[in-house]
Amino acid sequence: MTLLLWTGLDKNNLFNDPFNWAPPTAPNSSSDCFITSSTSAAIDAGNTTINSLSITNAGATLSIASTAAFTLLGAPDSTNSTGASANDGTILMGSFGDLNLDGGFANFGTLNTAAGSDVSVNSAFVNDGLVLQYGNFTVGAGYMGTVVNDPGRNWFIAGAADISAGGAPLSSFTNAGTLARTGAGVTDVSVATANTGLVEAVNGGRLEFSSPVANFGTMAASGAVLKVDRPVSGTGGLNIETNAAGAGGTVDIVRGSDAGQTVDFLASFATKTPEKLDLNSAGTFAGHISGFGFAGTDLIDLVNTFANNAAYNPFNDVLTLSNTFTGATVANLHFNGSYTTSDFHLTATAAGTQISFV
Repeated sequence: MTLLLWTGLDKNNLFNDPFNWAPPTAPNSSSDCFITSSTSAAIDAGNTTINSLSITNAGATLSIASTAAFTLLGAPDSTNSTGASANDGTILMGSFGDLNLDGGFANFGTLNTAAGSDVSVNSAFVNDGLVLQYGNFTVGAGYMGTVVNDPGRNWFIAGAADISAGGAPLSSFTNAGTLARTGAGVTDVSVATANTGLVEAVNGGRLEFSSPVANFGTMAASGAVLKVDRPVSGTGGLNIETNAAGAGGTVDIVRGSDAGQTVDFLASFATKTPEKLDLNSAGTFAGHISGFGFAGTDLIDLVNTFANNAAYNPFNDVLTLSNTFTGATVANLHFNGSYTTSDFHLTATAAGTQISFV
């Protein structure tokens, strides 16, 4: 293996130019590359495969060209005992480019991806800086991958960019900081997710989790849709909020929620669009509902479920919903707060039944 130190002596900013490195060698699959200069550096990279990369210069920017593939093999060797890579600067990915991380990677600076790009994680990726995601992340494409967004750190997703599960089993995404998604379109998180921080869908579009979620933090919809396709375990909050433009959020629960989850309606004023909880399997929903109580704004949709009778029990705070034509109880919803039966109004819809506060 070869240790290469960036010198930038050739002044052309090209990563693959041998005369920008000491010793003067073109980086290759056996190279451990270090960018340590205290002066700011702007470096351009095309198709590149190296063993590892360490950017310790916070002023350095590595730009990966559009459609290019930049690969870090991550094999332990005599100059890098773990094979891991780290970034204290900025990595900019061009559109439809690939960043293949086969070894451990720690981001202390900024990773800025582009539309159509893909970051492939086949080991451990830890964010202790800032991730700006406009393209996809694939976790566990070839080998088990783990992605962690550490406490106090930010991960922003814009538009229809996904965090996808590759073919490797046991891959995961863990958020202990802030994961925020904004803009039109749909983001699908299809890798198993654990949240102890804040996950939020804001200002349009949909953030969807199609694999199991363990939520011990807060997951929120603010002027956007937060959709969970699988039961949610843990003891966390699912918040329904209104954004600054007055648009209410929607939490869409497809297969029921663990009893440890609390859905909280947070609006305290009239909104342009309602705050809404969609229950696609109302009969299996076991979470608790808080803050429901703003007339004309707070709505609960029982999707594909018909109910024409509601009875609230103040002793156990359960709203029992039934179909009087069949005599069947279709759902028992647990509320936090003080209510009476007359507080709830049922409206039949083409999609099922809607509950509003009166």
